[in-house]
Amino acid sequence: MKCKVDSLEGQFDNCKKENEDIKQRLQDEKCAFTAWVSEKDVELSQLKSRIAELMMFSGCLDDCPVSFQSELELYGKLLDSHQTEFSTATGEMKEQSENKRTRTSKTSSVGLSSLTSA
Repeated sequence: MKCKVDSLEGQFDNCKKENEDIKQRLQDEKCAFTAWVSEKDVELSQLKSRIAELMMFSGCLDDCPVSFQSELELYGKLLDSHQTEFSTATGEMKEQSENKRTRTSKTSSVGLSSLTSA
């Protein structure tokens, strides 16, 4: 009975140490996460100020108000149309390539069958 109590006390002590280790690791991870969050907060504030600067840039050029929104929309549309044309063209090329393969395989199988029947 004394041996069993000693064994259980040993297990209890091991569990206490393990619990303390886990608590310490959790505390370390909290500190690391807090540092990461503060870095991201600084980065976010820098990006927000940069966005504000860029939004103000649509201001003046030679004392005339300028906005590049219409140009950006136009270039966006051009890029979209070119991407659509490119994807259509690559799709057609793939289709032509597959058609050539099927024709080649059909003619070679016809040629083989005509050779074997002769």
